[in-house]
Amino acid sequence: MNLTPEEISNESFKLGILIAKAMDNNDWGRFENALCNDPSVMRSRVNLSGDTFLHIATSYVNVRFVRNLVMMMPPQDLEVKNNIGTTAFEAAVVRGIKEIVEIMVHKNSNLVMIRTSKNVLPVVAAARSGNKDLVKYLYSMTPLSELSAETSRDGVSLLTNAIVTDMYDVALDLLHHYPKLVLPKDYYGLNAISLLAKRPSAFPSGFHQKGIFKCRYKNSNSIIYV
Repeated sequence: MNLTPEEISNESFKLGILIAKAMDNNDWGRFENALCNDPSVMRSRVNLSGDTFLHIATSYVNVRFVRNLVMMMPPQDLEVKNNIGTTAFEAAVVRGIKEIVEIMVHKNSNLVMIRTSKNVLPVVAAARSGNKDLVKYLYSMTPLSELSAETSRDGVSLLTNAIVTDMYDVALDLLHHYPKLVLPKDYYGLNAISLLAKRPSAFPSGFHQKGIFKCRYKNSNSIIYV
C-alpha cells in the first residue's frame, strides 16, 4: 500500500532531502548530526515510495553512507521493504553492487534467504543480472538446501542462468549436490540438459565427445544422451 504525503512526517521528509544533499557532497557528518538528534528516524519512510534512508543510500551507490548506516542499525531493519516489496539489499543485488551486498550480509546473513520482489532468492536475481562475482559470493552464502529441486525452482533457475552466462563452476557445483536439477524447467521454461547440449564448452575436455551427461539419482542411474 502506497504512502500518502500525510503519512510521511515533516521531519522524515526533511531528513530525506538532507541525506540526498549530504550524499551529493559525500558529507556523512552532516547527516550523522541529524540522526543523533533522533536515532528513531532512521527507520522512517522518507518518500512516497516507502524508501528508508538505507534504500536511498543504496540507490546512490554511496558505500560510505551504507556502511555507516548499517553499523547503526539493528539487523532486522535491513529487511524492511518499500512499497513495491524491495529491500535495500535487493536493490544492491540487482544493480550488482557487491561491496554493499557484503556489508549488509555481514550484518544480517538472513538477507540471502529473503525472497525478492520477483519472488526469487537473491542469488537467482544476481544470476539473472549476469554479475558473476556477485553470484559466486551469494552462492557461497546461500544454504544449499534452499536450492534443492524439492524446495523450489530457484535451484533450477540458478542452474540455467549459470549455464547461459558461462558460470560453469557454479553450475557444476550445484549439479554435484543436486543432480536432479538438470531436468526440471525453470521459471521461463528452460532446463539445464537442453542448454548444456547446445554448449560444448560447458563440458570438460573429452567429456562431450562421449555423447552423454550422466545424472546419478538416489535410487538409480539415468544416462541422458545429448
